Amino acid sequence: TSSSGDVYKVQMFELIKYELGKVKLYVETIVGLSNAATAFKNLWPAAMSLAPGLIKGAIRTKIVVPEASPPGIFIVLLPWLYSPVSWTLYSVFLQLMGSGIAWLGFLVLAWNPMATSIIGHFSKINSPFAFNNLNVILRRLYWTSVGFTGLAV
Repeated sequence: TSSSGDVYKVQMFELIKYELGKVKLYVETIVGLSNAATAFKNLWPAAMSLAPGLIKGAIRTKIVVPEASPPGIFIVLLPWLYSPVSWTLYSVFLQLMGSGIAWLGFLVLAWNPMATSIIGHFSKINSPFAFNNLNVILRRLYWTSVGFTGLAV
């Protein structure tokens, strides 16, 4: 009977060890998800405001020095980096909401900067030009952005 008691003790020990391993995995997963959610909450505002701020800075630099090419290059290229990132972040909320109208609004909002890139490319904003042409292009950029934002909302 002593040996059967030892067998039960070993089986109980193995069962407890196995179950504690599963509990440890669940706790690690919960802590990891909690840390990820906290990091997402803290980093999202910075990630979402960095590229638009750089685009606005490039536009202001182009106003001050219309002959400069690098600000125009930023105006044309940054939306290609920013729009996919913003769409990825918006898709997290779309998975939670599941609304077709919200999907369309977020789509227009995320890809709105691409209009800046397209207008800038066809207006040759990345090349030096006269200040008069710049005013027309900047008005076109502004009203296109306002129109897309209004459409998204």
